[in-house]
Amino acid sequence: MTALPSRPLARIILFLACMSWSAGISTAKTPPETASPFDAAAECVAVLKQDLKPRLHATPTAQESDAWKRQTESAFAHAGEAYHAGVSEEQAQRMLDSAEARVAAWSASKVAQQAGICLRDGLRLLERATPVDKLIVRNAAKRWLARQLRKLEA
Repeated sequence: MTALPSRPLARIILFLACMSWSAGISTAKTPPETASPFDAAAECVAVLKQDLKPRLHATPTAQESDAWKRQTESAFAHAGEAYHAGVSEEQAQRMLDSAEARVAAWSASKVAQQAGICLRDGLRLLERATPVDKLIVRNAAKRWLARQLRKLEA
């Protein structure tokens, strides 16, 4: 029996790989720094995470909570796209690790600019997803965000 990945995001993404994603969904524009649409999806996950994490705090307003929820759902939608296209968990983790390393070196303004693009594209992916995939993405995003907020309270 194969063990589940230890990283929560990887576990959710692996589950998404088992579900059917709407045909023909792809990120609107592959950033020039990436080699494939799957690298672009990993980069968007990294960018959205890098942009979001510093803004999290234990007592968000309703408006902040909604924005954080949308951004997290967008990241999970990008990740699901790559997995549904056949990217293995190991491949996806390598791409995400590489993307996180690249994005960590970016300026805050570049991260913010790319986060806006990735947010928009991820929300489009989610709009076109099947109802089951929407449910999975939204639940995964909700759990991830709740976990991050619990860490801040500790």
